[in-house]
Amino acid sequence: MLQDFVSMELLFGRGEAVLFIDDILDHYSENDVRSAIDGGYLTSHCLCFGPDCGRHVCWLTEAGRSLVRC
Repeated sequence: MLQDFVSMELLFGRGEAVLFIDDILDHYSENDVRSAIDGGYLTSHCLCFGPDCGRHVCWLTEAGRSLVRC
């Protein structure tokens, strides 16, 4: 999962490598996603504007990037 975020960063840039949490859960278990957030490898934030208000997005943290590079 973290490698997917790194790949998106390489393709689109860090600022664009953001996914809706429900899209992530289509591919990974809730336990894996929660572990990545709780472990500090992903950051989660609730959007408060536009048509996606109330949806949560995730992006990779520095700790997540470091883990993938190892």
